[in-house]
Amino acid sequence: MSWYIWVIIILITVVYFGWMFLEVRNAPLMPDDYGTTEGDITKKIIKMEIVMVKKQGCMPCTIFKPTIEKYALENNIGFRTIQAEDMPEPIRPEFYPYFYLRCEGKVLEEWGGTNERKMETVIKRNLI
Repeated sequence: MSWYIWVIIILITVVYFGWMFLEVRNAPLMPDDYGTTEGDITKKIIKMEIVMVKKQGCMPCTIFKPTIEKYALENNIGFRTIQAEDMPEPIRPEFYPYFYLRCEGKVLEEWGGTNERKMETVIKRNLI
């Protein structure tokens, strides 16, 4: 095959994977972020979630995780954890566990520590 055919193949591959990258990057984070369509009406599910940043070997994180999972489940709030080691150094919190309360991809509030009263206050203040 001549060189210009290889160039065309490479260009098509780059365009295809570039498009795939943009589609994945703009995709919703959670399945609940997708709208459910009924006829012409699209309903968007508004879902709050608690994101817990924990560090490997952090005993307070391990002890407090079941408490916050239970509280999130009772209040119909999503919950997930992120390892601090997977985060870039400049945005890592200074202490653990650290929490973000998110709604529709925006951070509503953030707090740290294992104080249950603080957690309940922050969540009740932001419940829709």
